[in-house]
Amino acid sequence: MRIEMENLEGSVGKIAHVYEPEELDLLDEQVHLRGPASLEGRVKRSGSQVFVTGHIEATAQVECDRCLKPVDLPLSTDFELEYITGEDYKSTGMVELPQEAMSLSVFDGEAIDIDEIVREQVLLLVPARRLCREECKGICASCGADRNLGDCHCEKSEVDPRWAALKKSQEQAKSAVKAAAPKKRKISAAARKRIGDATRKRWAAYRKAGGKKAEAVAKAGAAS
Repeated sequence: MRIEMENLEGSVGKIAHVYEPEELDLLDEQVHLRGPASLEGRVKRSGSQVFVTGHIEATAQVECDRCLKPVDLPLSTDFELEYITGEDYKSTGMVELPQEAMSLSVFDGEAIDIDEIVREQVLLLVPARRLCREECKGICASCGADRNLGDCHCEKSEVDPRWAALKKSQEQAKSAVKAAAPKKRKISAAARKRIGDATRKRWAAYRKAGGKKAEAVAKAGAAS
């Protein structure tokens, strides 16, 4: 829908239109019209300036940021916009619009796109944070289950991605140290028995040799 300046009767004209959802593309994949959007307003021309004021009622549908379920947002707004031609804008010497002039737009001097006004006003009303309700628990990042319907059995702890790389490096270092450490030899029961028998034989021989030495010393003492 366009308002042609040459078709504007006098200096003031009224505008009214009801947009069906398929009639107005919001050009945003995450925002859609849930039902008709109504516009009522007027256009006033004063020299090369054009003022557009009006009221918009609509219902937009978005996805909840946490659980991804569709959410209907009732929207209602009043707007006041001012249009000037490109030549008038250049004559102001402004490189960019200051904050107080954000309602100022530039047009070709021939027509104003009303569809663009409605689209812009609807998108401005959609909040950046979109929740089906404040206490929404969202979906599990691991299994995708809706946690509003019940808790899943996935691990509750979440690792900060900034520390995930460090944790992985630590695990790799532990594995490397473990691999480099000398492996302990496993001794079978039979080998342990052989070692025990050999030890006992050595001790028996030692005690026997010690007894013979003591007997020889005693005999030597008696002879003297």
